[in-house]
Amino acid sequence: MRWLLRDIFSRLFTLAAVLALTFLLLHVVPGGPFDSDRGLPPEIEANLYQKYDLTKRGELPFWIWVFRDSVSYAKYLSHGKLGPSLKYVDRDASDIIKEALPASLTIGSIGFFS
Repeated sequence: MRWLLRDIFSRLFTLAAVLALTFLLLHVVPGGPFDSDRGLPPEIEANLYQKYDLTKRGELPFWIWVFRDSVSYAKYLSHGKLGPSLKYVDRDASDIIKEALPASLTIGSIGFFS
């Protein structure tokens, strides 16, 4: 039983570390979440930043900016709000994951227990 708890804690810690590292790396690279070849009008870009509770790069000191955006990200992630799909029009990423989760868990379980 003790081994199982240690194993679960270890996996959760690894998942949290990967999430934190990925989030930090995405904040270090140049560019923003709504940058593209064709620029958005400033009003639309401001609305997107407000909708997702993000702060533009340079408005705050770097570590405060990363902390504020990570809290916002954790809030949306804990509620299962992953935003719109970038691939499928008019579909939410959470809905796509919910649809695929039973099949993924089945295949993963078969592979894990065989």
